Amino acid sequence: MVIRAILGDALLNPATGEVTREAVVLIEDGHVTKAGRRNGTQVPRDAEKIDAAGLTLLPGLIDCHVHLTNLGEGLDFARELTTPPTLELMRAVRAARRTLDAGFTAVRDAAGSPAGIRMAIDAGYFPGPRMFVTVSALSQTGGHTDSHFMCGADLDIPLPDRPYMVVDGVENMRMRVREVIRAGADWIKLCTSGGVLSPGDQPHHSALTLEEIRAAVEEAGVQGRKVMAHAQANAGIKNALKAGVATIEHGI
Repeated sequence: MVIRAILGDALLNPATGEVTREAVVLIEDGHVTKAGRRNGTQVPRDAEKIDAAGLTLLPGLIDCHVHLTNLGEGLDFARELTTPPTLELMRAVRAARRTLDAGFTAVRDAAGSPAGIRMAIDAGYFPGPRMFVTVSALSQTGGHTDSHFMCGADLDIPLPDRPYMVVDGVENMRMRVREVIRAGADWIKLCTSGGVLSPGDQPHHSALTLEEIRAAVEEAGVQGRKVMAHAQANAGIKNALKAGVATIEHGI
């Protein structure tokens, strides 16, 4: 059994705002077992001591909306057209490590990362936070994730582990939700409005019908998943709430 003792100046409890001075956190085989003041916590003699002098200890942070495969530099079409899917995966590997190093121990990836990234982290192939993935973000034809351009080019190339993102109609929505879950999604993501980077719509445009959104929520619920919605338009936000979507993303 590997035991580590992190010795810090303070320990923050975010639930209460309480700060404990001269703190210690004990970790046994990767799990926190004790946390408190050093003079009230028995530290095993053989524990590996980690000096965190001058630092405040706190539980891991949670980010509910990330895109680990993205560079965060906007949409560069030339770069996208010359980027193989394997390079996107390597971006996610790097981003996962950086995210964990920044103190985030759990994230929800809001489209882009296939389930294999989560599985690789869980298997210990590389360090990263605990992940909940949506795999693909579903939108209507001409919607936020429709990458078809007027010249005829389409950047949305379906991959075995990332289902096609464009969906129209209630029954087609049910099928697409099933496909995304089959690909390993923990959450279902819909786009009930346009966005700032999509070629065919605007953020104030509503997207998907109330019936389509309800179908997604119902189908996801059957398989124990919840739905999140990229929603910026007023009507898109209201439709998502009426349909039973669990979380609204952006909401502006």
